[in-house]
Amino acid sequence: VIGLIIGLTYSMYSLFTAAGGLSTHFQLNVMKFEPWLLGVLGLISQPIVAAYRPIVGWVSDKIGRLKNLLLFTLIGFPAALLGAYAPVIIGVGMYWHVIAYSFILGQIALLMSNGQEDTGKVVLSELVPTTARGTAQSFLEFLKGIIISSLTLAVATIYSINPMFGMAFPAIVGTVVGLSAVFAAIKLGYETKGKELE
Repeated sequence: VIGLIIGLTYSMYSLFTAAGGLSTHFQLNVMKFEPWLLGVLGLISQPIVAAYRPIVGWVSDKIGRLKNLLLFTLIGFPAALLGAYAPVIIGVGMYWHVIAYSFILGQIALLMSNGQEDTGKVVLSELVPTTARGTAQSFLEFLKGIIISSLTLAVATIYSINPMFGMAFPAIVGTVVGLSAVFAAIKLGYETKGKELE
């Protein structure tokens, strides 16, 4: 169950850090960025993401799956919050300092998102025996679809009332649930690094 919660929580971090499709609305309407800028930043972002994902896996093999989840969540969570509240911290508009602030924090938050999704699924697969691993992964995706649909509606409602808190809310929920499950797994001795699984 803990493995499923960990896998589920961290496989949804794209929602938790970017608040789903609301991120684009936030950048265009709250941060006042031009549409062409989003395309340019997206082109720059993809090679960065491609470069750090192997690093996250390497760190996971060095320090352990659960410590890896703790580490990158603690790195990414503050970035997600600071990015969500960019309008009151740094301002809005097509200014270099605003663009750089939002982009850098966005990349750090994505580090948490993409990297932790990979590690969360590794945790699930290593905690479940091969006789049920396929079922566990399928169940994970099934639950994820249901929960993401529900959370997206909740986040959109919160966002419509307060866009900055709406952007921060998924990261807060994801971190609280995810870290609670990780701490429980550590206490129960569920770290799988270096263990012979089967």
